[in-house]
Amino acid sequence: MDTEDTEERIQAAIAALKSKAIPSVRKAALKFDVPRSTLQDRLAGVQPIKISKQSMQRLTPEEEDSVVRTIQQLEL
Repeated sequence: MDTEDTEERIQAAIAALKSKAIPSVRKAALKFDVPRSTLQDRLAGVQPIKISKQSMQRLTPEEEDSVVRTIQQLEL
């Protein structure tokens, strides 16, 4: 399962809950195929691990993207 895809589904579930399109966290979790506990945590303000652990990483997300782009160019 792709983490970006999962994050998109979590954000869609949160948007559906906030707009009252889906009445409960349980139903939103089932509809968008995301863990209920993760959805509850996000609604309570918990940040995604990717964001909360950035201070522990050696490279910033921008530096990491730059390295990835360079490697991809070398592969061509």
